[in-house]
Amino acid sequence: PAKIRETLEKAESLGINAINTWVMDDNSQIFDHWKNGGKMKWFSQARFDEGGGLSQFQRAIDSGAAGVHVNGDAAEGMLGRGQIDKILEGVQLVKSQKRIAGIAAHDLRVIVECEKAKADPDFYQKTLHTHEYYTAPHDDEKGALGAHDNSWCDDPQAVVDFMAKVKKPWIAFKILAAGAIPPRAAFPYAFNSGADFILV
Repeated sequence: PAKIRETLEKAESLGINAINTWVMDDNSQIFDHWKNGGKMKWFSQARFDEGGGLSQFQRAIDSGAAGVHVNGDAAEGMLGRGQIDKILEGVQLVKSQKRIAGIAAHDLRVIVECEKAKADPDFYQKTLHTHEYYTAPHDDEKGALGAHDNSWCDDPQAVVDFMAKVKKPWIAFKILAAGAIPPRAAFPYAFNSGADFILV
């Protein structure tokens, strides 16, 4: 616990001012960081309860999250079940309580459909990385994950092209492709591709 708090303090001293974790994880070190004068902002991931309930969203808000976003897996699940309205409900709950509301996705179709539905989040969060690494998916591999669980951005150029038309700010995540791409290559690629922020 002490090392985690030390890391948060060091990050904050170097200008990193936000952290992103799932609300159901042990976030006690973030809360202790605040008690000791830390100012790190917390962006919380939230999933839907069974039946589409929003208790995780409310828990994040009640625990002090500056922003809450629909987790990518959860958004894709709702899209797959034809329940995009649930994603919109999550966004509206967060915004109604004066927090920053977001929608995350591995699959670009989530953002495409949310834009069509006028979801109006404060931000999007989307996976983005090149395929210039050893275990990158081959042309015949389709889907969000490669054969070796190695890809979360199956068509990076499609992401770049679509997000260039989106008015909302967006956070690029999984930019290192699980450590396969070095930061010196991944960071500039994300920013040069239009990302407003990166989550690493």
